[in-house]
Amino acid sequence: MCFEALDQTLRDLMSITDQHKTHQPFGGKVVVLGSDFRQTLPVILKGSRHDILSLAINSSHLWSFCKFLKLHTNMRLLMSSSDQDEGKMKRFANWILDVENENISSVVGDESESKAILAPTLESIEKVNDFVLTISPGMKKEYLSSNTTCQDYENEDVQQKWFTPEFLNDIKCLRLPNHKLTLKPGIAIMLLRNID
Repeated sequence: MCFEALDQTLRDLMSITDQHKTHQPFGGKVVVLGSDFRQTLPVILKGSRHDILSLAINSSHLWSFCKFLKLHTNMRLLMSSSDQDEGKMKRFANWILDVENENISSVVGDESESKAILAPTLESIEKVNDFVLTISPGMKKEYLSSNTTCQDYENEDVQQKWFTPEFLNDIKCLRLPNHKLTLKPGIAIMLLRNID
């Protein structure tokens, strides 16, 4: 993790002039870290939830040396030029806090039509999609793909044993649509690939 690499680098650099700095976090230097650590999770290819959380910054042995300070004044609100701007900024700041604290429970009006939802994993985006389907009006309809392997007579027996339609239907990966697509009238969909 770069957090711990920075610590080791500063320890090495500071120990040149003072050997005691080797045993101090960040070589005795004050380091300021700024972020919402709930939004800065490490990306681990094919990593489980446990793998990701174990490499999060607050799982580091250095976290116990950190002093946590919370900012309370929204500086953007102080810079607004008019009462109207200030009102908009306050509403936006409150909305951001509601999103952060998971207080928003439904889609508001037509605002969702021009928005996109980003999620770290395919599983979490499936949950979001299922939730949006449950709160949207109308009858849902399921569409299933037809998945088969291309015939290769060299390995035909291997293909038939290993790559069954059930196996192919269960594959879920980036840039491939799922086997089952559930839609309702008015639901936005995104074309991943146009295969002509």
